[in-house]
Amino acid sequence: MPVIKYADIHAHSTIPPFNKGKSVWYCKPPTNRQRRKGRYLWDNIARPYTQSDFVSLAKGKVKVVFVSLYPMEWGLFTITRKPILDEGFFKAIWEIICCTARWIIQILAKYTFLGRILSTYPSKRIRQILKYSREYPDDLLKEYQFLKSELNCPANVAAKYGIPSDTGIEIVGNYTQLQSVLTDPGKEHTMAVLVTVEGAHCLGSGQKNTLDGLPDAELNDLSNPKTAALRDKLVQGIADLKTWKHPPFFIGLDHHFWNQLAGHAMSQADGGHVLFDQRRGMNTAMTKVDEAVVKELLSAANGKRILLDAKHMSIDTRLWFYAKVAQHNQAKPDEQKIPVIISHAGVNGIGTMQASRNSDDHKAEDERYEESDSIFNVWDINLSDEEIVAIWDSNGIIGLILDQRILGGQMVNDFLNDLPRKVRKNHDLFRQLWVKPFLDNVLHIARVIDTQGSLPAGKTIWDSIVLGSDFDGRINPIDPFCSAGDLPVLEAALVERMKQMRNKGTEPLLTGKSDADIAGIVNAIMFGNVERFLATYFTDSYMSDPLEVDSIF
Repeated sequence: MPVIKYADIHAHSTIPPFNKGKSVWYCKPPTNRQRRKGRYLWDNIARPYTQSDFVSLAKGKVKVVFVSLYPMEWGLFTITRKPILDEGFFKAIWEIICCTARWIIQILAKYTFLGRILSTYPSKRIRQILKYSREYPDDLLKEYQFLKSELNCPANVAAKYGIPSDTGIEIVGNYTQLQSVLTDPGKEHTMAVLVTVEGAHCLGSGQKNTLDGLPDAELNDLSNPKTAALRDKLVQGIADLKTWKHPPFFIGLDHHFWNQLAGHAMSQADGGHVLFDQRRGMNTAMTKVDEAVVKELLSAANGKRILLDAKHMSIDTRLWFYAKVAQHNQAKPDEQKIPVIISHAGVNGIGTMQASRNSDDHKAEDERYEESDSIFNVWDINLSDEEIVAIWDSNGIIGLILDQRILGGQMVNDFLNDLPRKVRKNHDLFRQLWVKPFLDNVLHIARVIDTQGSLPAGKTIWDSIVLGSDFDGRINPIDPFCSAGDLPVLEAALVERMKQMRNKGTEPLLTGKSDADIAGIVNAIMFGNVERFLATYFTDSYMSDPLEVDSIF
């Protein structure tokens, strides 16, 4: 039987309407042309369509969505870079010219219509994001209040897009409330929303006004008054966050830019390196300030536990976190573990974290991606086999993203983006081809667990895999599955492709599986694994259990 409801553990449903000043129910679905956009059209840069708006989620039968709140990092709207003066005279001159051009673009973006063209956000909003005095926690609270502002779909919107008139959302704070949404016949058209956050800068670090006057080297010296003041500010911010009616279920420690807490992984590619500078703090380790933040988030002594999302952490940060989690989880049953959550990623197909480690050279890493013959993206922002096992051992989950570049290597994307026109117009074939990168990631995770992980009774090799689309997170989504409304089509394509592989005998993991078995595997990935995870870790008893967090972390 096909899946009739879906779960997505990472979607930015509020980002477009909140930053554009629209309704929570703002929807602008993709056109047919945008569904066959490839890599180079304007739609990939400042796409004028929404991907995870609540209308599309409803049309796509998404029953559980983790809405990731995100105070926009000022670095994402600062397209100036300091000249590199140590690479020769002509290089320096070129960088000075580029820097000047970027300054001009920056000024025009802040004060003219160019800002809306480049970012899709009004210039007034860009100026707010770039203010020196801006506090990320203020934006976070406003976005949370915005999410709560309109729980029921307006009648005119429901009529326009052909969804049931009683469509709505309900923000849930625990598994009991979630079950009410899932089982109450009166809530058939209600979507359960879990609050999450991308980036611990949301607590008030990595801001222009906190970076100023506090050298990075001082972040490990808690006797420094400025460092201690920053730590105390963040600790208080966590305490405030835990007083919300619906505190975040988890928070990502890092995002694109240095947040004074922990090193981040390289996430920008190609043109992103020209516009944005990720180098400060990239590939570095934890700071003493961050160790305090992690402990306060995971502690139950100051309110309900908030789990951590390891996506965007640098290798060194992840090594520290995985080691602490393993120390805490040793000899514990699953229900007493700290699970490692990766909300939206792919795999890199490399055996170890050290072997997959990126350099600090953006250009070299672009070339590494372009020259690799792997079917996967080999960057260390993706998961090595070693990490897949660590996540499995923690009873964690891996949310697979629906971004073209993150899921696939250069040769995969070259092939799929250069398909002949007649193939693009053959919808069934087009979907069967484009589902392969997602399925390759699914199968790789399952193979690693099958060969390297322990498999206790009652568990299957598919149990850690879920969907974390990153819709509306400035991704370039897989063409035929570029909106939440396409998830039923994604499910059907996965089932069909897996049946083909079984019938041809090309995938040992599927040998002997019945049609019902394959449908069940896809059902688990698209919904069941999320529900089971929440049944363990989204309960008041778990979130309030001291465990051994305060002594280990």
